[in-house]
Amino acid sequence: MRVLSLLALLLSLHGCSSMQPAAPRVWLDERTAVMVTAQSRPAVLAREEQMRAINVRDYAQIGAVETNRMGAHHLYLVLLFWSTIDRSPAEHEWIAANFSRITLHADDRPIELTRAAVTREELGFGLRPFAHPTPGTGEAYFAVTRSDLQSIALSRTLTLTARGNADTPERYSEWQDGRRGLAAFLAQLPTAR
Repeated sequence: MRVLSLLALLLSLHGCSSMQPAAPRVWLDERTAVMVTAQSRPAVLAREEQMRAINVRDYAQIGAVETNRMGAHHLYLVLLFWSTIDRSPAEHEWIAANFSRITLHADDRPIELTRAAVTREELGFGLRPFAHPTPGTGEAYFAVTRSDLQSIALSRTLTLTARGNADTPERYSEWQDGRRGLAAFLAQLPTAR
C-alpha cells in the first residue's frame, strides 16, 4: 500500500512539474561576448497548400530572443520558415521575400513588423536560438517591443500574415501554442527597461 501511495505521489508531482513552462535558455556567445536569452518553446503557425496535395503545409515558427551587450538590451522576434513541399529555388526566394514584412494578429491587435536587414551574427550571436526543423529552413529577425510580446503572450488567438509580396499576402494560423514559453521568457526580463 505504501508503494502505491508513493507511486501516486511521484506521478502527481511529475504532472505538476510538466505543467510548468520550460525556463528560457541563456548563454554567453563566445565570439561576441553577448549574453543571449531565448524563449524555450516557440509558437508554430501553418498554412495549408491544398492546391498541391493533401496534408502539405508551409510553416512559420516565432520565438523571442533578447541580446544583452554590456547592458544594452535588445528584443527580437525570430521567424523560421519551412515547408513540407519540395520547393524550387525560385519558390524559396519568393517565400523569403514574402517574410520581409509580417503582421501578427494577437486577438484583434495587429503588430506590424519589418524584417531587420541583418544576420544573426550581426545581432551579436553565432548560435541559432532555435533548431531548424528541416534542411533549407529560412531565418528572419524582427525588432520587437516588450509590449508587442506581452500582447502575443496574453492573446487567445494568434495569426500571422506575410506581406512582403503585397499582391499575395499569405495567412498562417496557429499550429502549436508558444504562449507559455513566451510568458516565461517575459517573466525573466529586467523590469527597469
